[in-house]
Amino acid sequence: MPLFEASRHPETFRRLRRNTSVSAVSFAVVAYLLLTEGRGALEIFALTVISTVLAVQVKTLLTSRVPLALYPDRVELRSAMTTTLERAHLKALVPHPKNSAPALDYDDPGKGFGGAVMLPWRFIGESQDTVLDAFKTHYGLQMENAAP
Repeated sequence: MPLFEASRHPETFRRLRRNTSVSAVSFAVVAYLLLTEGRGALEIFALTVISTVLAVQVKTLLTSRVPLALYPDRVELRSAMTTTLERAHLKALVPHPKNSAPALDYDDPGKGFGGAVMLPWRFIGESQDTVLDAFKTHYGLQMENAAP
């Protein structure tokens, strides 16, 4: 049972839905041309690329319904893929080195990974203050001023 779930941003949903629709129409047009006009290498390549893009867009559309979920033992970040971060390895909230947006300072010596993990802000519908308050309330993590 999640302690906190962030909803998907409505503008992100509209953009994902539009892009998925365009990819589906492109796939249908290229497939039709491939079946009626012949089997050229360019058409087969285009069909492969468009079908791959369409699959990723559909997966993103489905998995990003809850882009951030806080559980007692882990944090799940969902956008095009799902990332699970163990609670025991979260150290703080810090500004991300690239764009200064709030990120999770994560250190997992067992896997040899550490650093600032960007939160999927483009997908999250709640304000940054609401999300940061949830981290403070449920995990005791506060925003620090310096990046790791």
